[in-house]
Amino acid sequence: GEPTYINNYCYFFLSHFILEDSGEYPEYRDTSLYYYRFVEICDKQRLCTGHTLLKARRLGATSMVMARMLLKALLTRNKSFGITSKTGVDAETAFGFLVNAFQALKPYLKPQMEGNESPKKILSLKKQANRVKKDQKTAGSKEGLNNKVLWRSTALNTFDGGAYEDILVDESGKYPTDVPIDKYLAVVTKCVKKGAKVTGKLCLPTTVNPPNSGGANYRTVWDNSDQSKADYLGQTKTGLNRIIIPAYLGFAGYIDHYGNSVWETPTQEQTAYLESTGECPDPKIGAKAYLEHVRKQLESDVEGLQEEIRMNPFTAIEVFESSNNRCL
Repeated sequence: GEPTYINNYCYFFLSHFILEDSGEYPEYRDTSLYYYRFVEICDKQRLCTGHTLLKARRLGATSMVMARMLLKALLTRNKSFGITSKTGVDAETAFGFLVNAFQALKPYLKPQMEGNESPKKILSLKKQANRVKKDQKTAGSKEGLNNKVLWRSTALNTFDGGAYEDILVDESGKYPTDVPIDKYLAVVTKCVKKGAKVTGKLCLPTTVNPPNSGGANYRTVWDNSDQSKADYLGQTKTGLNRIIIPAYLGFAGYIDHYGNSVWETPTQEQTAYLESTGECPDPKIGAKAYLEHVRKQLESDVEGLQEEIRMNPFTAIEVFESSNNRCL
């Protein structure tokens, strides 16, 4: 309910990015602005190669990353953007989010493109090439932004060369054991660096699998991306910075009239609004207390409780310590 500065990423997401599942523009959430402000900080750090986001399920992080990628593809020239995920199907789905939003752009924002508006593999933002006629001596020069966005299936050599402005490495905490994310990160980082110069950014939003299903490899990435332990140049061991958005922030059913998270005991005004939506299980408590209640109900189900903690974490520590196969 107070005037709030919204940065360019958050503004574009809310105003121009159609969500594929609803066909509507996103509603404002304080978690979106919180995330985009962090991304803006990482983007402005000269030696930072990107970020990793540890999150709860259904936060909408992939859509937020795709909105940022689409905005950058509209504002730059001669750039490549990449998408990969824990499976090829997931990468294709994320690509579909971006293509869907591109199709829905207002005419004054939509640049020239090559091919049709429903590409399956590559979105090419340049003018359709003309056929060279018999009496034509030379072909026409390139026109348009000359940018491209593409997705690739999961493999240890996916995006192992070339220069990229942005690469989404989605669900990096769930990568298969034959493509360990801590090893793959070293490969894909080469696409956003040229020598010591950082030329692009990596985005690694994720929930986390059990340790023996990719979680242990991601923990290495998380531990080595702690910006509070950066070297004298401001670089972490991975080059990334890290952020966690606790599950009780942005939790569906506990959002007030202004899009703010109701995670502590709600005010009378917030309680009245939560009651009016019909979506809140208990309008008299906040999202954190509700999630603690859910955990209490699962105390006798060890595996169920561990899965609940990993999918709706409060802290990074509890994510990695749940279902810890190193525990005696």
